[in-house]
Parts: sequence; structure tokens; C-alpha cells
Amino acid sequence: GRREARVTYGTLAALAAGYARGFAHAGLAAGDPVCVLAPASPRFVALALAALGAGLPLVLADGRRPARALLGVLRDAAPRAVVAPRALLGWWPLVPALCRARRWTTDGRVPGARPLAELWRGEARYAWDAVSLSTVGAAPPHADDAALVSFTSGRTGRAAGVVRSRGVLLAQHEALRAALPVPPEGVHLTALPMAALHVLCGGGTAVLCRPDRPADAAAALARHAATSVSGAPAFLRALAEHLGADDPGRAAAGAVRHMLVGGGPVSRGLAWALGAAFPAATGVAVYGATEAEPIALTPLAEVAAEAGPGFLVGRPAAGTAVALVAPGAAPSPVSPWPPPAGTHGEVCVRGPHVTTRRLGDGATRGDNADPWHRTGDLGCVDAGGRLWLTGSVGAAVPGVPAPYAAEAEALTLPGVRAAGCVAVRAAGGARAVLAVEVAADADAASVVGSLRRRLDTLGMDAVRVRVVPHVPVDARHASKVRRADLAAMLARAGDAR
Repeated sequence: GRREARVTYGTLAALAAGYARGFAHAGLAAGDPVCVLAPASPRFVALALAALGAGLPLVLADGRRPARALLGVLRDAAPRAVVAPRALLGWWPLVPALCRARRWTTDGRVPGARPLAELWRGEARYAWDAVSLSTVGAAPPHADDAALVSFTSGRTGRAAGVVRSRGVLLAQHEALRAALPVPPEGVHLTALPMAALHVLCGGGTAVLCRPDRPADAAAALARHAATSVSGAPAFLRALAEHLGADDPGRAAAGAVRHMLVGGGPVSRGLAWALGAAFPAATGVAVYGATEAEPIALTPLAEVAAEAGPGFLVGRPAAGTAVALVAPGAAPSPVSPWPPPAGTHGEVCVRGPHVTTRRLGDGATRGDNADPWHRTGDLGCVDAGGRLWLTGSVGAAVPGVPAPYAAEAEALTLPGVRAAGCVAVRAAGGARAVLAVEVAADADAASVVGSLRRRLDTLGMDAVRVRVVPHVPVDARHASKVRRADLAAMLARAGDAR
């Protein structure tokens, strides 16, 4: 297996304090953005704590994004310092945003950048230094000061930089406690870096895994006897598949008591698979956005139990106001939940853990005047007051009022890896196409036949079914369909005919 790094809270504090002093020695002051593209590891956590503790807004940029998107992230964030692999920093002379920043590499040397080891400045006697602004002599923070800058998935277009203040970040941590309890004696395995920080803030033990290495995660599950697990749908589906009868993690999965799924829609098929792989776990699906985490919660048992008009995301999280409004309309100042059953519209949300602040807004403090965040998701409410996601604003599919219902149905079929229902331009006008990605060992013709019969039963006989080599998804969690890219891919292939 791959080498594993383990650190105690004391070592983590020493690392973070040393990095904070290193940032100060390099001339960075409170308010200067620091972009970190380090892989999931204790050093990533230490860098994040160092930046947050020193009052330096932490810019999270996913290295798995396409090069053009990653350059856009750097241009928008305008960081004063960048910690990244050599593969990116080697291009610094050609990237203005990198030219203007201090540069440290995570994996060796490259001309124009220093190794990360040279950033750390500390001694053994600092082993229990508090990671705080006093470490670098900065002024005390304000709740509205920028703390974290992260980018949307970009599934509907260009990724946007979302600014979370210290107050919003703390409120999100408090809101997540209901969905992911963190007993200090527990061990939490996650592929979500922010979930690892949430666990550490609760005094627990975090096992941080790479989302693209489910086999390593399965081995770590057994090695550390994890009691809770979290991740995006794609990661957890792959992890469940690795927990076969002969996998050493299979027995350990039976000891998992809590599970959180976030970062993308959760289908009934995934809920079934996770229920089988983690039979003793109480699972929760979390619906949220970069600007608002969480928005709504629902037990995985409810997701598994029934079909509906799309993907079930449940009831609003505590302290969260949710409204369904016509796209473009303004939410009511007082929007009680639930609205009447059958209400349909764009999901809007507000609360202490919600931000509408974006890079480029021009304000260094505070949020935008509009307290409501428009998610871009379409949804409806059922008789039980539960929210279902049915589609996306700006991605209407002709003749299909709830395109997510078609996707949800496809994802219940064995062998279907991903699905996306989109409008595809054709000579006679746009047509509804449901693209499905089928596993290599599945009978594609059988899958299409079964899906065709189900769609006809649901009154979706106008939807064409096409098997594609892959359904394009977001780079961050590999769990949200990039609908514009899928529609363009189908149009090029002539699959609207």
C-alpha cells in the first residue's frame, strides 16, 4: 500500500504554527489570500489551519480542474501566495497571477519556487503553540473578515469564487453537527477536506482519503476501524463496490455507525448500495451548495424507500430558511416552510451559514445586500413537507418538466454508472435525450430496454435513451452532471435524431 502519514494534535499545531510564522516571514499580512493546491494530507490540514489562524483568506483550488479552469481560479483569486505541485508552478513565468505571488512547491524544487519545507519556521519548543493571530502579530479578526474562498463546481458554466467570512464558516460548522456528529472517541474516514476540518474542530480523529483511490480508502477503513464515513456520491459508490466479500474492509464496514453523503444528488440506487455495504450505519444525505452548507437533510433510508419527481433532499436544516420561487422572482421576506404540497420553483435559501458574497464584489467585509442565495436548482415539495430536486434553472428539457426524475429512474438500474437528461439541438428543434453511462460488464441493450419501458410507464415516451462512453461530471466531486457539455457532446454525435 501507499505510505500513510499520521500526526497528533500536538504535531498538527506545531506544523500549523510554523507555517503561519513562515507566511509572516515572507511578508504576508492579515487579509492576503493564500491559495493551496496541496493533496489531501496532514500538511494540507496544517496549511489550512495556518492560513485561517493568521487571518489569511484560504483559497481552495482543486488541482483536478481542467487547466483553463484552474488558470481562471488563479486569475480571479489573485493570491499573494501559492502552495502547489511543480506541474503547476513550473509555468509561473507565463501566468500573471503566479508571477505576482510567493510560490512554494509541495513535491520538490522548480526554478522560481521554494520547497514547502522552507516555508515552515519553528522549533521543538513551539510544539504546543496556539495557532492564532498572535503567532504572526496580526490584529484580532472580525466575524465578517474573509476566511475561505472556494469555487463552485462550474457544472452550469464558469466556476465562481465564493467568499465565506469567519462568521459564516463557524455557522456552517455548527449546522453540520446535526448531520455529522463527531464523538471525540470516534474515527472518521472522509474524502472531503472540509469534513476533516469539521471533525478536528470536534476533537475527533480524521482519516483523510483521496477520492480517486477507493481501494486505499477501503484498506484504511479496516486499518483504523472507522466509526463514521463521509464523501461525495461518486467516492462512496466506488468505496461500496470495493467492499466485496473478500475485502478486508467488509467486516470493518459493519462497525460504521454514521454516514454523510454530500456534494451531489443521491439516488435510490446509491442508497441501496450504501445500505448493503454499511448495514449498521445511520446515513444522511446532505443537500447544500458552496454558498450554503447544509440546506436540507434527509435519512438515506427515506431516499431508498420511494421514487418521486427527482432526487429527494428532505427537510430544511435547522436555522435555514428555504423558499421555492419562480425563476427570476424575489423570495418573500417571510417564507414559511413547508409551502403547499406541489409547490414548484427555484430553491432559494438564507440563514447565518449562507453567503452571497463573491470574488470581485469589492467589499472586504460583510455580505451582499440580498440575504437570499439562489441555488439554480429547481424543486418541488411533497405532502410530507420534503424537498425534491427536479431540474436546473436554464437547463429546461422540452416535454420533460422534471428531467431529474428520468435520471433518478436510470440510476436504479444495475450497470448504470451515471445519467443525464438534457435538451439536444437538432434540425427540427431541441429534443429530450437521456444519456446513460453503462458499466463495462453490463449488457447495454438490456439496460436500454429496461429503461425505455420504465420511462414509458412514467409518461416520458418522448425521451430518447442513448448510451455514451462517459457522462461529463464536475472535477471536484465527480457527482454533478455538466449538462451543457453533455448536450454539446450528444449534438456532435447526432444523438438527438
